[in-house]
Amino acid sequence: MSSDTTLSADHQAIARVLEQYRAGGESGLTADLRPIFHADATIHGYVGPDYFGGPIANFYEWHETNGPAPGL
Repeated sequence: MSSDTTLSADHQAIARVLEQYRAGGESGLTADLRPIFHADATIHGYVGPDYFGGPIANFYEWHETNGPAPGL
């Protein structure tokens, strides 16, 4: 496999994960998000000015509380 083919395959795999992440945000369903995160994943960042971090379960809970994001 050439490096161009590998890059293309990697690019397509990343694009699929990002699309699934977007679709999960739009649907509001954590079932759409769980397959793209490792069970032991952690998340860190900010929601507005507030720090948000910890186990990925915190993200799922936040996602369920905030619901769908149509047009994301």
